[in-house]
Amino acid sequence: MAITVPRPKLNWRERLYLPAIVAGLAITFKHFKNMLLGRTKVTMQYPEQKWDSSLPDHYRGAPALVRDEDGRVRCVACQLCEFICPPRAIKIIPGEIPSADRFAKVEKYPEQFDIDMIRCIFCGMCEEVCPEQAIYLRKDYAITGFTRAEMVHHKEKLLEIGGVIARNRRSNARRHVEMERKEMSKIANCQSPVADSRRVDRPYFRNPQSAIRNR
Repeated sequence: MAITVPRPKLNWRERLYLPAIVAGLAITFKHFKNMLLGRTKVTMQYPEQKWDSSLPDHYRGAPALVRDEDGRVRCVACQLCEFICPPRAIKIIPGEIPSADRFAKVEKYPEQFDIDMIRCIFCGMCEEVCPEQAIYLRKDYAITGFTRAEMVHHKEKLLEIGGVIARNRRSNARRHVEMERKEMSKIANCQSPVADSRRVDRPYFRNPQSAIRNR
């Protein structure tokens, strides 16, 4: 059933619209005067001006892969980040390093490493679980693309964003990750209803093959 909404009755001043126009222009001239006198803040001219210096230290932006000082990709294709990723945004295809290579002791490398930035939620769990400190969440927030394919960052793109990690940065990152793990363990122990001294920390997946079958 249709409902008839009555129109408001306007007086002669409201029907002219002139008082509303004059009031709007008065507000505009007031802001213009304050801007000339330096009493108001001017909108930041993005992207020429950015607020990178104002971002917090623990801001989580675009994930990236890094190389070491020897030019080797630090990722060893253990696929822990792929298993732990909540939205399943990471896809890794491991490859075997040839025995004649100088880094043959590493055994594996990521032959393909893709991150779907549309699905990524920037939770930082991939950075926390990585045993080699090979993936980091940088402070890059301008992640754009014209198509869905452009929003999938391949290994080359991730390495281009990450660059080379230095030894001091690696140690600082490892220390930061260890501190976060200790804090998380303290919170988990406080929230546990029963304290068990024989409690041991278990890995995220006991059997990686079973985790792959359950996906």
